[in-house]
Amino acid sequence: MIVITLSRHEKFIISSLLLLFAVAVGVIYFKKVVELDRVFKRDVFLGLGRIFTLFLLTNLLRFSGLLSLVKFYVYKLRRIGIFSRWGVYLLFVFLMAILLTNDISLLIIMPLLPIFSNFLNSDLLSLAVFTAVVVNLFSGFSPIGNPQNMYLMSFYSFGVIEFFKMMLPYLLFSALLALLFYFSVFRRMFKLEKNIKFNGVENEKGRISIYRLLIALLIMLIFVMAMDFGVDVYIQLPIWVLSFLLFEDVFATLDWFLIVALLLLILDFRLFSFLLEKIVDTDCFDSKFKLSSFALLLSQVISNVPATVLLAHKYVDVKALSYGVNLGGCGVLTSSLANMIVLRFVQKWGLAIDFVKYYHIFGVTMFVFSILFLKFLFG
Repeated sequence: MIVITLSRHEKFIISSLLLLFAVAVGVIYFKKVVELDRVFKRDVFLGLGRIFTLFLLTNLLRFSGLLSLVKFYVYKLRRIGIFSRWGVYLLFVFLMAILLTNDISLLIIMPLLPIFSNFLNSDLLSLAVFTAVVVNLFSGFSPIGNPQNMYLMSFYSFGVIEFFKMMLPYLLFSALLALLFYFSVFRRMFKLEKNIKFNGVENEKGRISIYRLLIALLIMLIFVMAMDFGVDVYIQLPIWVLSFLLFEDVFATLDWFLIVALLLLILDFRLFSFLLEKIVDTDCFDSKFKLSSFALLLSQVISNVPATVLLAHKYVDVKALSYGVNLGGCGVLTSSLANMIVLRFVQKWGLAIDFVKYYHIFGVTMFVFSILFLKFLFG
Protein backbone atom coordinates (compact mmCIF):
# COMPACT_ATOMS: atom_id res chain seq x y z
CA MET A 1 0.00 0.00 0.00
CA ILE A 2 1.32 3.43 -1.00
CA VAL A 3 1.13 6.13 1.66
CA ILE A 4 1.81 9.72 0.56
CA THR A 5 2.67 12.22 3.28
CA LEU A 6 3.17 15.94 2.71
CA SER A 7 4.36 18.65 5.04
CA ARG A 8 2.10 21.61 5.91
CA HIS A 9 4.16 23.81 3.61
CA GLU A 10 3.79 21.38 0.68
CA LYS A 11 0.05 20.97 1.31
CA PHE A 12 -0.35 24.77 1.26
CA ILE A 13 1.45 25.06 -2.10
CA ILE A 14 -0.59 22.29 -3.74
CA SER A 15 -3.86 23.65 -2.31
CA SER A 16 -3.02 27.11 -3.69
CA LEU A 17 -2.29 25.67 -7.14
CA LEU A 18 -5.53 23.68 -7.07
CA LEU A 19 -7.41 26.85 -6.16
CA LEU A 20 -5.79 28.70 -9.08
CA PHE A 21 -6.75 25.83 -11.36
CA ALA A 22 -10.38 25.93 -10.21
CA VAL A 23 -10.58 29.72 -10.58
CA ALA A 24 -9.11 29.62 -14.10
CA VAL A 25 -11.46 26.85 -15.24
CA GLY A 26 -14.41 28.73 -13.74
CA VAL A 27 -13.56 32.00 -15.48
CA ILE A 28 -12.98 30.29 -18.84
CA TYR A 29 -16.20 28.28 -18.55
CA PHE A 30 -18.53 31.05 -17.41
CA LYS A 31 -17.00 33.95 -19.37
CA LYS A 32 -16.55 31.84 -22.53
CA VAL A 33 -13.04 33.29 -23.02
CA VAL A 34 -12.08 30.24 -25.04
CA GLU A 35 -13.54 26.79 -25.64
CA LEU A 36 -12.38 24.31 -23.02
CA ASP A 37 -11.53 21.70 -25.67
CA ARG A 38 -8.86 24.15 -26.91
CA VAL A 39 -7.39 24.32 -23.40
CA PHE A 40 -7.24 20.57 -22.76
CA LYS A 41 -5.75 19.46 -26.05
CA ARG A 42 -3.98 16.14 -26.63
CA ASP A 43 -0.53 17.76 -26.41
CA VAL A 44 -1.21 18.81 -22.80
CA PHE A 45 -1.91 15.28 -21.57
CA LEU A 46 0.89 13.84 -23.69
CA GLY A 47 3.36 16.31 -22.14
CA LEU A 48 2.12 15.60 -18.61
CA GLY A 49 2.34 11.86 -19.24
CA ARG A 50 5.91 12.20 -20.48
CA ILE A 51 6.94 14.13 -17.38
CA PHE A 52 5.40 11.59 -15.00
CA THR A 53 6.93 8.66 -16.93
CA LEU A 54 10.41 10.21 -16.75
CA PHE A 55 10.03 10.79 -13.00
CA LEU A 56 8.97 7.16 -12.57
CA LEU A 57 11.82 5.70 -14.65
CA THR A 58 14.49 7.83 -13.02
CA ASN A 59 13.22 6.87 -9.57
CA LEU A 60 13.57 3.25 -10.66
CA LEU A 61 17.18 4.03 -11.64
CA ARG A 62 17.81 5.50 -8.19
CA PHE A 63 16.48 2.40 -6.43
CA SER A 64 18.39 0.04 -8.68
CA GLY A 65 21.52 1.01 -6.75
CA LEU A 66 22.76 3.75 -9.06
CA LEU A 67 23.94 5.85 -6.11
CA SER A 68 25.94 2.92 -4.74
CA LEU A 69 27.44 2.29 -8.17
CA VAL A 70 28.59 5.91 -8.45
CA LYS A 71 30.04 5.86 -4.91
CA PHE A 72 31.95 2.68 -5.69
CA TYR A 73 33.61 4.03 -8.83
CA VAL A 74 34.34 7.40 -7.24
CA TYR A 75 36.23 5.45 -4.58
CA LYS A 76 38.09 3.51 -7.28
CA LEU A 77 39.18 6.77 -8.96
CA ARG A 78 40.46 8.42 -5.78
CA ARG A 79 44.15 8.19 -6.84
CA ILE A 80 43.90 10.00 -10.19
CA GLY A 81 44.96 13.67 -10.53
CA ILE A 82 42.75 16.53 -9.42
CA PHE A 83 42.20 17.80 -12.97
CA SER A 84 41.14 14.32 -14.12
CA ARG A 85 38.77 14.08 -11.16
CA TRP A 86 37.04 17.26 -12.27
CA GLY A 87 36.77 15.86 -15.78
CA VAL A 88 35.08 12.75 -14.38
CA TYR A 89 32.70 14.86 -12.30
CA LEU A 90 31.72 17.15 -15.19
CA LEU A 91 31.13 14.13 -17.43
CA PHE A 92 28.95 12.53 -14.76
CA VAL A 93 26.93 15.74 -14.27
CA PHE A 94 26.56 16.18 -18.04
CA LEU A 95 25.27 12.62 -18.54
CA MET A 96 22.86 12.93 -15.62
CA ALA A 97 21.56 16.27 -16.94
CA ILE A 98 20.88 15.10 -20.49
CA LEU A 99 19.64 11.57 -19.72
CA LEU A 100 17.32 12.55 -16.85
CA THR A 101 15.34 15.66 -16.03
CA ASN A 102 17.29 18.34 -14.16
CA ASP A 103 15.11 17.79 -11.07
CA ILE A 104 15.82 14.06 -10.93
CA SER A 105 19.50 14.60 -11.79
CA LEU A 106 19.89 16.79 -8.73
CA LEU A 107 17.99 14.30 -6.56
CA ILE A 108 20.69 11.79 -7.53
CA ILE A 109 23.71 14.13 -7.42
CA MET A 110 23.01 16.13 -4.25
CA PRO A 111 23.12 13.19 -1.76
CA LEU A 112 26.53 12.35 -3.26
CA LEU A 113 27.86 15.90 -3.02
CA PRO A 114 29.73 15.46 0.29
CA ILE A 115 31.64 12.52 -1.26
CA PHE A 116 32.32 14.48 -4.44
CA SER A 117 33.42 17.46 -2.35
CA ASN A 118 36.08 15.28 -0.76
CA PHE A 119 36.95 13.64 -4.08
CA LEU A 120 37.43 17.05 -5.76
CA ASN A 121 39.08 18.83 -2.81
CA SER A 122 36.34 21.45 -3.00
CA ASP A 123 34.33 23.04 -0.22
CA LEU A 124 30.70 21.94 -0.17
CA LEU A 125 29.22 25.42 -0.71
CA SER A 126 31.23 26.13 -3.88
CA LEU A 127 30.43 22.72 -5.30
CA ALA A 128 26.69 23.11 -4.59
CA VAL A 129 26.59 26.46 -6.44
CA PHE A 130 28.65 25.11 -9.34
CA THR A 131 26.51 21.98 -9.62
CA ALA A 132 23.23 23.92 -9.62
CA VAL A 133 24.55 26.17 -12.40
CA VAL A 134 25.93 23.45 -14.70
CA VAL A 135 22.98 21.07 -14.28
CA ASN A 136 20.58 23.85 -15.28
CA LEU A 137 22.80 24.67 -18.24
CA PHE A 138 23.44 21.17 -19.56
CA SER A 139 19.87 19.91 -19.09
CA GLY A 140 18.63 22.50 -21.58
CA PHE A 141 20.45 20.67 -24.39
CA SER A 142 18.40 17.48 -24.00
CA PRO A 143 14.77 16.95 -25.07
CA ILE A 144 14.23 14.99 -21.84
CA GLY A 145 16.55 17.10 -19.68
CA ASN A 146 13.88 19.59 -18.69
CA PRO A 147 10.10 19.38 -18.24
CA GLN A 148 9.72 22.42 -20.52
CA ASN A 149 11.61 20.62 -23.30
CA MET A 150 9.27 17.64 -23.11
CA TYR A 151 6.35 20.03 -23.23
CA LEU A 152 7.81 21.87 -26.26
CA MET A 153 8.39 18.57 -28.06
CA SER A 154 4.76 17.60 -27.53
CA PHE A 155 3.44 21.02 -28.47
CA TYR A 156 5.51 21.49 -31.64
CA SER A 157 5.70 17.78 -32.59
CA PHE A 158 9.50 17.73 -32.51
CA GLY A 159 11.68 14.63 -32.84
CA VAL A 160 14.51 13.82 -30.43
CA ILE A 161 17.30 14.04 -33.04
CA GLU A 162 15.82 17.23 -34.46
CA PHE A 163 15.81 18.83 -31.02
CA PHE A 164 19.45 17.89 -30.37
CA LYS A 165 20.52 19.46 -33.68
CA MET A 166 18.62 22.66 -32.92
CA MET A 167 20.30 23.00 -29.51
CA LEU A 168 23.92 22.39 -30.56
CA PRO A 169 24.93 26.10 -30.30
CA TYR A 170 23.30 26.09 -26.85
CA LEU A 171 25.51 23.16 -25.80
CA LEU A 172 28.69 24.92 -26.95
CA PHE A 173 27.71 28.07 -25.07
CA SER A 174 26.89 26.08 -21.93
CA ALA A 175 30.21 24.21 -22.04
CA LEU A 176 32.15 27.48 -22.46
CA LEU A 177 30.34 29.06 -19.51
CA ALA A 178 30.94 26.01 -17.30
CA LEU A 179 34.66 26.07 -18.11
CA LEU A 180 34.82 29.83 -17.61
CA PHE A 181 33.28 29.56 -14.15
CA TYR A 182 35.56 26.66 -13.26
CA PHE A 183 38.83 28.33 -14.23
CA SER A 184 38.05 31.93 -13.27
CA VAL A 185 36.04 31.56 -10.06
CA PHE A 186 35.39 28.16 -8.57
CA ARG A 187 38.90 26.82 -8.88
CA ARG A 188 40.15 29.55 -6.55
CA MET A 189 37.69 28.47 -3.89
CA PHE A 190 38.95 24.87 -3.69
CA LYS A 191 40.72 23.66 -0.61
CA LEU A 192 44.23 22.21 -0.60
CA GLU A 193 44.83 18.53 -1.30
CA LYS A 194 43.82 16.33 1.59
CA ASN A 195 43.19 12.68 2.35
CA ILE A 196 40.00 11.29 0.86
CA LYS A 197 37.73 9.39 3.23
CA PHE A 198 35.12 7.01 1.82
CA ASN A 199 33.90 5.12 4.86
CA GLY A 200 32.28 1.87 3.84
CA VAL A 201 32.19 2.74 0.15
CA GLU A 202 34.34 -0.25 -0.81
CA ASN A 203 31.34 -2.53 -0.24
CA GLU A 204 28.75 -0.31 -1.92
CA LYS A 205 28.80 -2.30 -5.16
CA GLY A 206 27.06 -5.19 -3.43
CA ARG A 207 23.90 -3.10 -3.02
CA ILE A 208 23.29 -2.80 -6.75
CA SER A 209 20.28 -4.56 -8.27
CA ILE A 210 21.36 -5.42 -11.81
CA TYR A 211 17.82 -6.67 -12.48
CA ARG A 212 16.28 -3.27 -11.74
CA LEU A 213 19.08 -1.33 -13.41
CA LEU A 214 18.78 -3.23 -16.70
CA ILE A 215 14.98 -3.01 -16.72
CA ALA A 216 15.06 0.72 -16.03
CA LEU A 217 17.64 1.36 -18.78
CA LEU A 218 15.76 -0.83 -21.28
CA ILE A 219 12.39 0.83 -20.61
CA MET A 220 13.97 4.29 -20.79
CA LEU A 221 15.59 3.47 -24.14
CA ILE A 222 12.28 2.21 -25.52
CA PHE A 223 10.47 5.27 -24.16
CA VAL A 224 12.93 7.77 -25.71
CA MET A 225 12.73 5.98 -29.08
CA ALA A 226 8.94 6.03 -28.87
CA MET A 227 9.02 9.78 -28.19
CA ASP A 228 11.17 10.29 -31.27
CA PHE A 229 8.57 8.51 -33.42
CA GLY A 230 5.68 10.21 -31.62
CA VAL A 231 4.09 6.96 -30.39
CA ASP A 232 5.01 7.10 -26.70
CA VAL A 233 1.41 7.92 -25.80
CA TYR A 234 0.60 4.25 -26.42
CA ILE A 235 3.24 2.87 -24.05
CA GLN A 236 2.96 5.30 -21.13
CA LEU A 237 0.13 3.44 -19.35
CA PRO A 238 1.75 -0.01 -19.81
CA ILE A 239 4.99 1.38 -18.33
CA TRP A 240 3.10 2.72 -15.29
CA VAL A 241 1.25 -0.55 -14.73
CA LEU A 242 4.36 -2.70 -15.21
CA SER A 243 6.40 -0.53 -12.86
CA PHE A 244 3.68 -0.66 -10.20
CA LEU A 245 3.32 -4.44 -10.41
CA LEU A 246 7.07 -5.12 -10.32
CA PHE A 247 8.33 -2.27 -8.13
CA GLU A 248 5.62 -0.87 -5.87
CA ASP A 249 8.25 0.73 -3.62
CA VAL A 250 9.34 2.93 -6.54
CA PHE A 251 5.86 4.49 -6.62
CA ALA A 252 5.83 4.90 -2.86
CA THR A 253 9.10 6.82 -2.83
CA LEU A 254 8.35 9.17 -5.73
CA ASP A 255 8.60 12.87 -4.87
CA TRP A 256 4.84 13.33 -5.19
CA PHE A 257 4.96 16.95 -4.07
CA LEU A 258 7.37 17.81 -6.89
CA ILE A 259 5.31 15.88 -9.46
CA VAL A 260 1.92 17.28 -8.45
CA ALA A 261 3.26 20.83 -8.10
CA LEU A 262 4.86 20.64 -11.55
CA LEU A 263 1.74 19.21 -13.20
CA LEU A 264 -0.48 21.84 -11.60
CA LEU A 265 1.92 24.62 -12.58
CA ILE A 266 1.71 23.50 -16.22
CA LEU A 267 -2.10 23.28 -16.15
CA ASP A 268 -2.51 26.55 -14.26
CA PHE A 269 -0.30 28.58 -16.54
CA ARG A 270 -1.77 27.04 -19.67
CA LEU A 271 -5.20 28.12 -18.50
CA PHE A 272 -4.06 31.60 -17.50
CA SER A 273 -2.19 32.01 -20.79
CA PHE A 274 -5.54 32.01 -22.60
CA LEU A 275 -6.86 34.64 -20.21
CA LEU A 276 -3.69 36.71 -20.63
CA GLU A 277 -3.92 36.82 -24.42
CA LYS A 278 -7.33 38.48 -24.11
CA ILE A 279 -5.89 41.22 -21.91
CA VAL A 280 -2.30 41.79 -23.08
CA ASP A 281 -0.99 42.37 -26.58
CA THR A 282 1.73 39.74 -26.90
CA ASP A 283 2.24 40.18 -30.65
CA CYS A 284 4.95 42.78 -30.08
CA PHE A 285 7.80 40.27 -30.22
CA ASP A 286 8.52 40.54 -33.92
CA SER A 287 12.05 39.09 -33.77
CA LYS A 288 13.73 35.97 -32.42
CA PHE A 289 15.90 38.05 -30.09
CA LYS A 290 12.93 39.87 -28.53
CA LEU A 291 11.00 36.63 -28.00
CA SER A 292 13.95 34.70 -26.55
CA SER A 293 14.92 37.62 -24.30
CA PHE A 294 11.36 37.98 -23.03
CA ALA A 295 11.21 34.22 -22.34
CA LEU A 296 14.51 34.54 -20.44
CA LEU A 297 13.18 37.45 -18.40
CA LEU A 298 9.77 35.86 -17.76
CA SER A 299 11.49 32.72 -16.47
CA GLN A 300 13.08 34.80 -13.72
CA VAL A 301 9.64 35.91 -12.57
CA ILE A 302 7.52 32.75 -12.80
CA SER A 303 10.21 30.05 -13.50
CA ASN A 304 10.97 28.50 -16.86
CA VAL A 305 8.32 25.74 -17.01
CA PRO A 306 5.32 28.11 -16.52
CA ALA A 307 6.98 30.62 -18.88
CA THR A 308 7.13 27.91 -21.55
CA VAL A 309 3.48 27.01 -21.13
CA LEU A 310 2.49 30.68 -21.13
CA LEU A 311 4.27 31.46 -24.41
CA ALA A 312 4.18 28.19 -26.37
CA HIS A 313 0.62 28.42 -27.69
CA LYS A 314 1.18 32.01 -28.86
CA TYR A 315 4.44 31.68 -30.81
CA VAL A 316 5.57 29.17 -33.42
CA ASP A 317 9.29 30.00 -33.18
CA VAL A 318 10.35 26.97 -31.18
CA LYS A 319 14.09 27.72 -31.41
CA ALA A 320 13.89 31.22 -29.93
CA LEU A 321 11.50 30.04 -27.23
CA SER A 322 13.61 26.98 -26.37
CA TYR A 323 16.79 29.01 -26.02
CA GLY A 324 15.06 31.64 -23.90
CA VAL A 325 13.41 29.35 -21.37
CA ASN A 326 16.38 26.97 -21.06
CA LEU A 327 18.84 29.78 -20.43
CA GLY A 328 16.17 31.22 -18.14
CA GLY A 329 16.76 28.36 -15.70
CA CYS A 330 19.88 30.20 -14.58
CA GLY A 331 19.35 33.57 -12.95
CA VAL A 332 17.45 34.05 -9.72
CA LEU A 333 16.83 31.03 -7.53
CA THR A 334 13.14 30.79 -8.44
CA SER A 335 13.84 30.63 -12.18
CA SER A 336 13.92 26.83 -12.04
CA LEU A 337 12.25 24.30 -9.77
CA ALA A 338 15.53 22.37 -9.79
CA ASN A 339 17.13 25.14 -7.73
CA MET A 340 14.62 24.46 -4.98
CA ILE A 341 15.89 20.88 -4.78
CA VAL A 342 19.46 22.09 -4.24
CA LEU A 343 18.19 24.52 -1.61
CA ARG A 344 16.51 21.62 0.23
CA PHE A 345 19.86 19.86 0.60
CA VAL A 346 22.03 22.86 1.49
CA GLN A 347 19.53 23.76 4.23
CA LYS A 348 20.34 20.42 5.87
CA TRP A 349 24.03 21.30 5.71
CA GLY A 350 23.51 24.76 7.25
CA LEU A 351 24.64 26.54 4.07
CA ALA A 352 21.33 27.96 2.80
CA ILE A 353 22.05 31.68 3.38
CA ASP A 354 25.49 31.59 1.76
CA PHE A 355 24.18 29.42 -1.08
CA VAL A 356 21.41 31.91 -1.93
CA LYS A 357 23.92 34.79 -1.89
CA TYR A 358 26.55 33.16 -4.09
CA TYR A 359 24.04 31.55 -6.44
CA HIS A 360 22.53 34.95 -7.20
CA ILE A 361 25.96 36.47 -7.84
CA PHE A 362 26.65 33.86 -10.49
CA GLY A 363 23.01 33.77 -11.62
CA VAL A 364 23.02 37.46 -12.48
CA THR A 365 26.31 36.98 -14.32
CA MET A 366 24.73 34.09 -16.23
CA PHE A 367 21.76 36.27 -17.12
CA VAL A 368 24.02 38.95 -18.65
CA PHE A 369 26.05 36.39 -20.61
CA SER A 370 22.81 34.78 -21.83
CA ILE A 371 21.43 38.07 -23.17
CA LEU A 372 24.70 38.68 -25.05
CA PHE A 373 24.61 35.14 -26.47
CA LEU A 374 20.99 35.53 -27.64
CA LYS A 375 21.87 38.84 -29.28
CA PHE A 376 24.80 37.19 -31.08
CA LEU A 377 22.73 34.17 -32.13
CA PHE A 378 19.52 35.88 -33.26
CA GLY A 379 20.75 39.43 -34.01
